[in-house]
Amino acid sequence: MMEFALVLVTVATIGVAVFWFRCMLIAEKDAEKDPVPKIDFSNVADPNAVLKMLEIEWQDHFQTRQQTWEALKVAALLTVALVGVQWSAGTAIVGVLAAALVIGISLLGMQITLRHRNSTEVNKFTIIGAIEKKLGMAAEDLPAPDCISLHDLFTLKQSNTSLFLLRMQGLIHLAGWLMLLLWAWKGFTD
Repeated sequence: MMEFALVLVTVATIGVAVFWFRCMLIAEKDAEKDPVPKIDFSNVADPNAVLKMLEIEWQDHFQTRQQTWEALKVAALLTVALVGVQWSAGTAIVGVLAAALVIGISLLGMQITLRHRNSTEVNKFTIIGAIEKKLGMAAEDLPAPDCISLHDLFTLKQSNTSLFLLRMQGLIHLAGWLMLLLWAWKGFTD
């Protein structure tokens, strides 16, 4: 009975992970097709209103970045907690279930990171660049950040904060798979 439960949880985890990765790849392609917002300041005469818009856009950017860091912190803390639960329980089924949760948590974290970078940050920096240009604050056009994908996890020459966060979530994800294999193997050999 224990072996059946281990196989069931392991197969379900693999199925969900494959489905989730497929959804993330589709979302990446959709994000690349998202139109970049066009900013029209022709009917805004008050420079204070434009300054307030700039302030709000920067606040939104910082809040988005903070949420992405929080997602990484939550994933790391839950991973540590679940490893502790695994080792204290000592049973393979608890270990496999905890590993499945780590895999799911890291997938959510990667999805949050990709969405924040590819949609929110790109749009925010497009708007910020247009506002700064309107106010004469930009010496040159501020380019919007490039979109990132799961493939960029392995492009070590490329580096930015979003990629760092994505790579850390990827390491937690890898740790989840290693825990799953370890506890599934332990369950079959005991």
